[in-house]
This record gives sequence, structure tokens and C-alpha cells, in this order.
Amino acid sequence: MKIIGDARVPTVNVQDKKSYERLSPEMLAEAIGRYTADAMDALHHSERLHTSTGMALSNMWQAQGPALVAVPDVSSSEAIRSTFISPPRMECQMAAHLSVLKGLHDAIGSEDFDRLFPAGTLRISRIAILAWTRLGQTGAHFGPQRLLKFTEVQNPEELRIGDWTYFKNHDDYMQWNPGGGFSGEHVITLGSNLYHGYGCDKGTEQQYVQWLTEAYNHGAPPPLQKTTSELPGLRAYSKTPFYVLRVDVEQLMRLLDPPKRQAARPEL
Repeated sequence: MKIIGDARVPTVNVQDKKSYERLSPEMLAEAIGRYTADAMDALHHSERLHTSTGMALSNMWQAQGPALVAVPDVSSSEAIRSTFISPPRMECQMAAHLSVLKGLHDAIGSEDFDRLFPAGTLRISRIAILAWTRLGQTGAHFGPQRLLKFTEVQNPEELRIGDWTYFKNHDDYMQWNPGGGFSGEHVITLGSNLYHGYGCDKGTEQQYVQWLTEAYNHGAPPPLQKTTSELPGLRAYSKTPFYVLRVDVEQLMRLLDPPKRQAARPEL
């Protein structure tokens, strides 16, 4: 067992790479979520160590436009682990995606992670913010293997540890803060109204709203400065309900259990 926060999380025994299969789907989802939260914490501390210069990409990754793609001559599990040994500089979207992938890796183990993502297919990408408006609907999927699923949430109390969600700043943030880095913040949910974004401390919804409001007001002229009650925040696009990204555990198990999928296929 691994202790993250105040919870005990089932760990994968390196001598028994299928140990996660003994977990119920609910327990597996919780393990992925808690490992995801742990991964964001590790990235946050690494970022604090390298804020002045950043880190170059390791030789296991190459840039392809706005995405990082693992090179084809190393396994995906090696590539994902390398980002936590020598993390590249990145922004909050990519850090959230990386945290989810690392959480998945740590929950199911390297062998099955490499089955999901054969060498050269692992991508850490930026999801356009518009995804929350164009794809933000229950059941819509994102990413390779369709493993990330948009899930409807009625209020923040329904968020689970490891959920990926987003605090939005005002649309004209960049007008008053050219080149600023706080037009919004992609965060991983930690539970108990706590969130963690890359480059930001852990904080409550109210604290993130306060931080983003302060960032907006930093460059805005006094007559146009905003109050915290005006910030779009978590409910920016859909108010209630809003949407989060979660690993689709049912899809995950289908991908990891091809014999059952074959057996269920009707004869032609």
C-alpha cells in the first residue's frame, strides 16, 4: 500500500505486474486518481527547481508542434518515467496531461502501459481550451486510445481525486497582461476542495479564483479591475453542470483484455 495524503492506495507489486487486476473498477479508478495527484505534486516540485532556465527535452522525446512525442526507439514507460527525472519546461495543460498519463502508468505498471502505448505512439499534447466548449459533453472522449472521457459534474463536491479540470480567467486577460501565463489554470483535483496546477501551489477553489483575479488585475487599469465574484473559474463554459476529464476505466479494461473482446465478437 502507498499512502498519499490521508489515504491508502493499492500499489502495483513489481513482481506481480497484474496486481491491479484484483481491484474493482472503482478502486482502480481511485488508484489512478491518487497516483495522478502524486504525479502533479512531483512535477510541481521539479518546476520549482528549474524556473529560471527550464530543462531541455530528454533524448526520449521530440517536439512535434505543440505536442511532445516519445521517440520510437524507447518504450513509452521509459519515456514517461524520464519526464520525472529530467522534466522539460511546459505549461499547465501539458503538465496535467502528463500527470494523468503518469498516474495511469503507476497504477497499471510498465508492461500494460506499453501495451496501451506502443513505442513511438505516446503523446503529451495541449488540449485547446475550446475542447471544453466543443467536446464538453458527457461521453465525449479525448486522446490516444480514447482513454480520457469528459464527465458531467453538477458541483465541485462530485469531483474525484485525479480529475482534470480548468479554472478560466477573463477573456481579455492577455489584453492587459501581454505574455502573461494566467489566462487560466489546468488543475488536478486533490479532493476536499483542493486543486493543484503546474507552477501553482495547492489551493482551494476560492484561492485559485483569488490568484487568477490578482493576475488579471496586475495589468488591468483600476477602473476595469475585477472582483473575485466576476471570475469565470470552474464554471466558465457551462456553469452547472460543468465537465472534467477522467480516465475511462471501462475503456481501459477493454483495451487491456483483448481475449474477452475477441470472444464477445459475433461470428461472421
